[in-house]
Amino acid sequence: MDLFGHLDIEVPRGTGLDPIVADQFRNEAASFHRSGLNLLQRGHVGQAAEMLERALGFREHDFQLWRDAIDMLVRAGRLERAEARSQEALQNYRQTAPLFASHALVFARQERYGDALGHVQVVFDHAHRDAHWYAHAIRGEILLRQDKSNRSDAIECFDSAMDAMPNPWRAALIAAWAFLDAELPVFAAAAAAEVTHWNPRACVGWLLLAQCFEQLRLYEQAEFYYHCVLELEPNHPGATRGLQAVKAGNFGLMSLFRRANLNGRWRTAYERAIHQTGR
Repeated sequence: MDLFGHLDIEVPRGTGLDPIVADQFRNEAASFHRSGLNLLQRGHVGQAAEMLERALGFREHDFQLWRDAIDMLVRAGRLERAEARSQEALQNYRQTAPLFASHALVFARQERYGDALGHVQVVFDHAHRDAHWYAHAIRGEILLRQDKSNRSDAIECFDSAMDAMPNPWRAALIAAWAFLDAELPVFAAAAAAEVTHWNPRACVGWLLLAQCFEQLRLYEQAEFYYHCVLELEPNHPGATRGLQAVKAGNFGLMSLFRRANLNGRWRTAYERAIHQTGR
């Protein structure tokens, strides 16, 4: 028996509000949603999570908003809050298949990988194709968290997510976060480069590139990308902190390596990563 056989996108119920008031609520929600996504692009993940949660108070039947809010809560490190919101979403909209991907992300952070993969599969089996890009991206993240050796399968998932979108910067962003968390900075840098290609004015892509090179201890390159962030948003707190850290690291490292040697280390790391995946 297929327990999920009747899952489908639920039709939102009426609010019971006066039409003018309802329009005001929709406008407020759209404003908060846009502001939250703008904060995400700027690399202010915690503030983005707060803004998206505020939007839910005005538009609780917007399932993309639920997805974005839960995702940002997880990225901001607020796992308990993300779990509570995810449980709330599933209880209220149990027949809404796309929300299962958000719950899968929470399960992945709790290291419940079997449950996570099962929930992602619900999206593929029962949700409209518009929801599949996020499910592909979350499946890739789950596989990486499960075991780094799954990186080839994870890359295929991220590629599928990007192929499903006209502008795939958000799928690339999830891939970059996932590879960086898995301490695979070369792959993370490749994904972050895709973010900057598709959304060059988004600080978050340049910030991630800087963090990738910082993880590789290639501080000169990291410093360059932190400066890119500051060109887009002067006084960006994450870039300012990162720049201070890499300048300290660069000062110590340059006494041991010349610039050519640093570039050689980057090339070696890149070629090793390509060889490991056979790509």
